[in-house]
Amino acid sequence: MAISTYRVSIAPTWTKADIINQWEDAFEWLDWHGEEKTGLIVGFGATINNQSAVVAVEGNANTYYPDVFPKSTSGIGTGASFHVSLSAGRISQLYVNRPGYGYTGGELITLDAADIGRTHDLSFKVAIAATVSNAVSYAVTFTDTYNANGTDRNGVVSGTSTTITIREGDTLELVNNNSSSNYGISVCWMSPTNTISEGYLGNSYLQRKFWNVIGQNNNNNAGGITTFKPYPGQAGEYVVLDDYYTHSSVPRIVVEPALAGSISSTGYGSTTTFYAKNTTATYPYGVLRHEIAANKKFGDTYRIFGFGAGSDNLTLWVGSGVSPFKSGVELSTDSGFQNLAGGSALGERMAGNRYLDMSDVFINNSYATFTFANAYYNSQTVDADSRISTGANFEYPLDLNIYRSGLDPKFVVFSYKAPTLSSTKLRDNTFGTIIFHNFTNTDLWDNDDVFLGGYTEILYSDSETYSTGPRLIFKTQIAGNAYQYSGNTRSRPSKRMAEFGYNYSYSSIGNTGNPDWSSGFVHYDVSAINNPKSTVSENNARIYYRSKTDSPMRSRGGDSQTTDGNQWDNVGSGADFNAVIKGIPLNGNLIPVPYYMPDDFVLIQFHYSTNNANIQQGDTITISGSEVYTVITGSYNQDENTRGILFCARTT
Repeated sequence: MAISTYRVSIAPTWTKADIINQWEDAFEWLDWHGEEKTGLIVGFGATINNQSAVVAVEGNANTYYPDVFPKSTSGIGTGASFHVSLSAGRISQLYVNRPGYGYTGGELITLDAADIGRTHDLSFKVAIAATVSNAVSYAVTFTDTYNANGTDRNGVVSGTSTTITIREGDTLELVNNNSSSNYGISVCWMSPTNTISEGYLGNSYLQRKFWNVIGQNNNNNAGGITTFKPYPGQAGEYVVLDDYYTHSSVPRIVVEPALAGSISSTGYGSTTTFYAKNTTATYPYGVLRHEIAANKKFGDTYRIFGFGAGSDNLTLWVGSGVSPFKSGVELSTDSGFQNLAGGSALGERMAGNRYLDMSDVFINNSYATFTFANAYYNSQTVDADSRISTGANFEYPLDLNIYRSGLDPKFVVFSYKAPTLSSTKLRDNTFGTIIFHNFTNTDLWDNDDVFLGGYTEILYSDSETYSTGPRLIFKTQIAGNAYQYSGNTRSRPSKRMAEFGYNYSYSSIGNTGNPDWSSGFVHYDVSAINNPKSTVSENNARIYYRSKTDSPMRSRGGDSQTTDGNQWDNVGSGADFNAVIKGIPLNGNLIPVPYYMPDDFVLIQFHYSTNNANIQQGDTITISGSEVYTVITGSYNQDENTRGILFCARTT
C-alpha cells in the first residue's frame, strides 16, 4: 500500500523560530496536535483543610512528595498532580506539579494521607487559569499605619483594620504610602484559625505569602504598588501583613466568587497548534502534546522542540507532563515567586517526578524551564546526541518532508532536505531523518505506568568508502532526558519512559558504550555490502545478500578468491538477491522488538557498475509498474562503483 507525503517548506533566510513553526505545521497535517485543554489548575484557593490538625507519620517529618495524584475530586477534572513538602510534621510547601485539565474553580481536591506521609488526608480547593468577563479594577492607598483610602465592590474603603471586598477576576492595587518602611504590604494566606499571628503553611513568612501577587513585600513608603488578581477558585479571606512585623490594624481582603456565567477557562493547545509555544524568545520552542494511549494515566507524551545556546540544530526534550503557563502563570515576573507555596512553581516547564520524568530537576528551580540556555549542562538535556540536524544552511530553502504509512497511519518518517543546495551525493543536502515512536505495546508495558517517549533516527555512516562499506544506523533513544555530569556520561535518566526497560543500568546509563549506552541510545547498524578484504564485526546486524560477482559469493570452501569472479559464471544472474527488504524492526538491538515498521517502508540494496552516481532523496526505484519506491535516505560509496543501501517508502 502506498504512503502519503507532505512537505513543509521555509524560505531563506529562515530562522530558528521558522523551524518551530515548520514542525507545528507538520503536526497539524498529521493531526498529532492534541485538542485544546481547558480547566488547568494554576494554584490553590484561600483555604486548605486539616493543616494544623495533622501529624506526620514517624520518620517522614522532613521530606517531600513531588508527584502526588489526587485520591478524589469533587468535579470531573483529571490528570493533575501536586508537590507536597513536610517540615517538622507540617506542610511547608504545596505546589501544583501537573496542571491536569477539566477542573473548575473551587473544585475540592483530596490527597491520600498515605501518599504524603501523614495520618490524615489533605484537602484543598483549586484555582484554574481563566478570565472573568465583568472584572473591575480597584485601588486602595495606605497612609500612616495602614489607614486605607479607596474603593472596592461595596463602595468606599477607609480607615484602619478595614475589609476590602473584590471578586474573582478583579484587580486590586494596594499603594504603600505608609509612614514607615516597617509597614510593608504583602498579601498572605489566612491561618486555619483566622488569626493574623499564625502562619498558614508552617511558621515561615515566605510560606505565608500568597503566590499570585505582584509586588509582595512592598515596604516602599513612597507609592510602591502590590497587585492582587485572584483566579476563579480563590474566593475566600486573605490578610495584608508586613514582612517582619505584625500589626493589629492591618486590613483584610475578602474575595467573593465570580458571577455565574462570567468565567471563561483559558485554553492551551489546539488541533492546529502546539500545546505551548514561544517563537519570540532567545531560545524559541514548541511543545507537542501527543496522545499515544487515550484514557491512560501516562497516555500523553510531551515532546519539546527547541534550540540551545550556540546550536543551530534542533534539540529534543521528552516527558510525561508539561506546565504550559508563562512565567508566574502569566501574572508575575517577580524573582522568587516560584518559591511561594500554593502556586504552580516555575512556569513553562516540564512536570512530573524527579528522576522518573524530569531528570535532576525540581519543579521550582531554574533548570526546569524551557530556556535552553545551556545546551550541554542544562539538567533537562541529554546532550548533542538529542539534537536533530537541520543542516543550518540558512541561505537556502529548507524542506521538512513527511512520509506517512498507508498500512499504519501512526507511523511517520520525517526528514530534512535543502532542495537547492548543491550536492554530489545524498548526504550533502539531506539531514536529520527521524521517527517519533507512536504505537502501543500492551505485551511489554502499560501506559498507566510508563509513557512512550523514544524516537529512532536513521543516520548514514560517517565513512562510506569501499573499504568500510556503506551502512545505515538506526539510533534509538531509550533513556529519555538525562543529566550530563562528565564527558559523555549520563546519570539520572527519565526512568518512567517505556523504552528505558531496555537499559541494563538503573542508576545511570553506563560509563562506556556497548553499544553507546553512555548517551542513552541504542545503535543498530545495517551493513549494505562488506568488502571481502575487510573485517566485519560479528556485532553488526547483517542483511542477506548474494551476487555472483561480489562477496560473499566469491569465496567457497577451498576455492581461491579471484578478483574477476569468473569461476562463478556458471551460477548465473539468477543467483543475485535483489529483493526488497521488509519487516524492518524499529531497532534490531531491542529484544523483544517493540515495533516493526509497516511494509510500505523498506530497505533496498543496489549496485551500479558506474561510479559517482548521485542518488537523492525523492528519487524513485521501480520494481514493477505497480511497485515503485521513493528514496528517503541512504548510505552509498562512489569510488569504484556506486553501491549501498537505501531506506525507501512505497509510493506506488
